[in-house]
Amino acid sequence: MLNNRIKAIKSHNNDLVMAYMQNYEDIDQMYGAYKNYSSLLLDWAGDRDILKAPNFRIIFPDYLTKRITRDGKQYSENYIYSSCLFARDFFRYCKAVLPEEDTELINDFWLKSLVPIRLYSKRLSFNWLTDEELLKILNLRNDKNRIQRAKAAILFTAVTGISRGALLTIPIQEIDFDRMIVHQYPEHGVYTEK
Repeated sequence: MLNNRIKAIKSHNNDLVMAYMQNYEDIDQMYGAYKNYSSLLLDWAGDRDILKAPNFRIIFPDYLTKRITRDGKQYSENYIYSSCLFARDFFRYCKAVLPEEDTELINDFWLKSLVPIRLYSKRLSFNWLTDEELLKILNLRNDKNRIQRAKAAILFTAVTGISRGALLTIPIQEIDFDRMIVHQYPEHGVYTEK
């Protein structure tokens, strides 16, 4: 009887993660990494309901810090950080699509604690581009969509500090080039903090 209950919990956890992963199946560049992150998330949950994660004794970042890879090494700080961003976005997705009574433990405070502060690593930096060079990019005169998209990508990255991987996973149809905004759809995996 207990085995059946554990199997049901693991199956439910897997179904939730796989439903979230459907948002990324068409994005070859990131899908492999996201599959790895989802596997770590499911391993962390084990035989516990993943929607009860705020009650887990070990939080996800600590679990990853203590976990050893197959070749006997620890995960890098960047890998842990990226895995935690994935986990946070997964739980935001759950909040957006599941009934409130299923996700009542998942709150904004807990979601923020899920992503560790980066101590040593730095986000993608545009220190090599001066303000004058950014203005030159902004003022490029060309009607081609490709140039417009490149300009938007460079400026969006410079303003928000978003990583290249995160930038590449934003669906192009979610970017309003006229108003220069990214539409927010956490339930579809489109979410930026800035």
